[in-house]
Amino acid sequence: MSNAAAFPELKPLLEIGTKFIINISSTITHSYMQPATTKHAAYTFQKSCGTILFQIVTKDTPVEEMQIAFMHPGLLWQEE
Repeated sequence: MSNAAAFPELKPLLEIGTKFIINISSTITHSYMQPATTKHAAYTFQKSCGTILFQIVTKDTPVEEMQIAFMHPGLLWQEE
């Protein structure tokens, strides 16, 4: 477990022991031209890069070793 007081030994992803990863997306990666999104350009960029990273790992990792699932919870409305 990682917290402010202790950090686990760094290991390659497949050696950690996890057999699955769930990548949760957000609508900000799809609506990059909206005014609310352009105010948070760095966050949008990071979310997009993370999504591509998981896509590459998914492509290169056999499902017997680890399964990666992507999900999008849907658009949530909030006032600005």
